[in-house]
Amino acid sequence: MKNSLASSTLNNFYLTGYLFIAVFLVINTANQIMFKTVAMGPGGSDYLALIVEPLFYLCIVLFMGQAVAWLAVLRRLPLSYAYPFTSLTVITILASGAFFFGEPISLGNILGALIIMIGVAVIAGGNQHVRVESLDSL
Repeated sequence: MKNSLASSTLNNFYLTGYLFIAVFLVINTANQIMFKTVAMGPGGSDYLALIVEPLFYLCIVLFMGQAVAWLAVLRRLPLSYAYPFTSLTVITILASGAFFFGEPISLGNILGALIIMIGVAVIAGGNQHVRVESLDSL
């Protein structure tokens, strides 16, 4: 029974790692959309005008949230396993650029996104027995 409980706890530990990866991806994507909005705004070419742009400060706050989410990931998953998932932001940014800013998506973009997804799947699939140092932080 105790072994089953430890296994369940370990699985939950990893699942929260994946949840924090998703949070990281969402925050990173939102932040890039807002940075693009700031850059396209009236003060976009005047860096001093950023001082009075509230959206710019929200971007900074989101960076801090992104850092906290990433630290939570790293507490739960090995760096070499977790980091490739960050490349998925290329895909979310590609879709967001098209949706929010009308940026074109080429065949090359689509093929590149597929290659990224395959690469992440290969890395994730090759690490079936991902382990962390300890569960003391639970």
